[in-house]
Amino acid sequence: MRARPLCVRAGTGEEGAGEHLLAAVADSRARPLIDSTLSFDTAAEAAQRLRSHQEHGKIILTVP
Repeated sequence: MRARPLCVRAGTGEEGAGEHLLAAVADSRARPLIDSTLSFDTAAEAAQRLRSHQEHGKIILTVP
């Protein structure tokens, strides 16, 4: 398996863009969009949201 360039792994397709994205994340200038935070007990609900494409960001599962 060959290593893909960072720009491809970052999803930008432009050379050097991945480094800018990683720097923005490291500096807290870019933050993930959180759709919801659910208890681990409701993981089935979270999975259903993902399967039905109802989420608009990351779904966080908390562990007690």
